[in-house]
Amino acid sequence: MVQSVMSMPSAKRITPKTVEAIFDVPKADLIPIVEAAIGDGPITSLEIEIAHETEHKGAQSVTIIPTFYYQTARGKSGKITIFVKRQLNADHREADNYLAFEEVGIPTPKCYGHLVGTNGEEILFLEFLPEIGLDVQDEFEVREWLGLLARISAMPLPFAHFKINSEILEAEAERDKRWQQNWALSLKRMWEKGTEGELGAKIKALCDDNPSGVAILKDYQSHVDKQTTRISKDALAQGDACDHNLGWRVTDQGKEIVVFDLGFKIGHRFADISYVIDGQLQSCPLSPKEIASCFLNQYNNLSGESVTLEEFLDEAAWFADADKLYSLPWLLDIALSGQLTAGTSRPDEIEKNRTMIQDCWLYDNLTKLLESASNHRPANRLGIATK
Repeated sequence: MVQSVMSMPSAKRITPKTVEAIFDVPKADLIPIVEAAIGDGPITSLEIEIAHETEHKGAQSVTIIPTFYYQTARGKSGKITIFVKRQLNADHREADNYLAFEEVGIPTPKCYGHLVGTNGEEILFLEFLPEIGLDVQDEFEVREWLGLLARISAMPLPFAHFKINSEILEAEAERDKRWQQNWALSLKRMWEKGTEGELGAKIKALCDDNPSGVAILKDYQSHVDKQTTRISKDALAQGDACDHNLGWRVTDQGKEIVVFDLGFKIGHRFADISYVIDGQLQSCPLSPKEIASCFLNQYNNLSGESVTLEEFLDEAAWFADADKLYSLPWLLDIALSGQLTAGTSRPDEIEKNRTMIQDCWLYDNLTKLLESASNHRPANRLGIATK
């Protein structure tokens, strides 16, 4: 849904300032983290400087980028910059994911360790990536991302804590039940607000033209749910396959793609790629068929399966519409509040966000879903002929 135009530096240089702690963690407790990062020790002297600042603000975390100047007992001195991320929700954990993915070869930033903050929140210490995002005009970067998504989808299960069992299935069923109830209420509220003009002129016109839109989309959601259940095959899923969750590390062979913000789960094998292929790569140099074929060829090679292009496109289309339906409550909240991430407060930012969501994201999703509902199946928006 969010389209980036290029990969970009992960942080900007700022006037350096010396600090004595990171997120209230004192130097003494940071020394083992730095020793793990440099692979040497013991460290006898440590100074901390903040000379980088990221412009990316997450909804679930806050970050800081310190540079550590160290000296070891053997007389070695040096510096290392580390990306430090503190979760806002004490129940949210990512450290185990980083360790699990390292074991099975999914490329992520190196995790140097984690600590627990004063409120029980996880504080992660990760490899600092010089570049993040995706240049959708760069064929190499696009193909690398498609390969990464294929690797994630084809990863054999179970491994580490990613297991499919009765408890997980029961928890997902209960979560789905709650989601269905909340989703129906949000849809009704959306049409009320839209008809009243609180979601902009474009959505007001759409609601006026489709007075039965709530009933139509509820029926279509039920149909989509049956179809995705029918074709679903459990797999590892990122769940938020966005280009802003990508980064690049420099190696002797060039640059290597890595994925971060690891809120991974057991999902559906083509849920991630369906979200990507139907939105984020519309302006890349590869045609929709080349994108689909690039992903599918790698998925089949890695998984040992033989999914045809026709089968893949059918699955991806259903999951793309499922994602559009799933995102409606979230989009409604932002369309009304203008709050894209935690901490957004400037009036001009709020109004810009609100307009963007109303006139672009929400309007686009509703238009496409109503089109699909009229056909009782996803429209062929990619225009790929399979025969």
